[in-house]
Amino acid sequence: MSFRWMRFSAGTLLLLVALAGSGVGADRTVATSSTPRVVATVPRTGETSVPPALSELRITFSEAMRADASALVAEDGRTFPEVGLGPRLDRDGRTFVVQVFLAPDTEYAIWVNSASDKGFRSVDGRAAAPFLLAFRTGPAAAPAAPGK
Repeated sequence: MSFRWMRFSAGTLLLLVALAGSGVGADRTVATSSTPRVVATVPRTGETSVPPALSELRITFSEAMRADASALVAEDGRTFPEVGLGPRLDRDGRTFVVQVFLAPDTEYAIWVNSASDKGFRSVDGRAAAPFLLAFRTGPAAAPAAPGK
């Protein structure tokens, strides 16, 4: 195995460190073992036949979260659902529930936190890692046949 060493001037190194810390050129935050993270969602991210009648999203974190802080962020150029009540923290202290109104045959994308908006926080104040919840609704339910 060989290693290649690169030399940087002090100014270049400071610029690289400053850019890395600023988030320039990065749209995701790396989660560490001490970073709260999304561990489950309803619907599941990537799901392609979500019933349009689904009335709430559920977002579960790896640890207890603050009830007074949240950030659901629209993905540029993608559909964000109409939101009613919420997000509200469920009794388990880890799951947020958001009332939504979904349309049939629609692809949705919702950031749970983002690189610049870190509202969801653990009870001790640590920002949750950004998570993209993306799903597609299925067709509208067919009307019931008369007399059935």
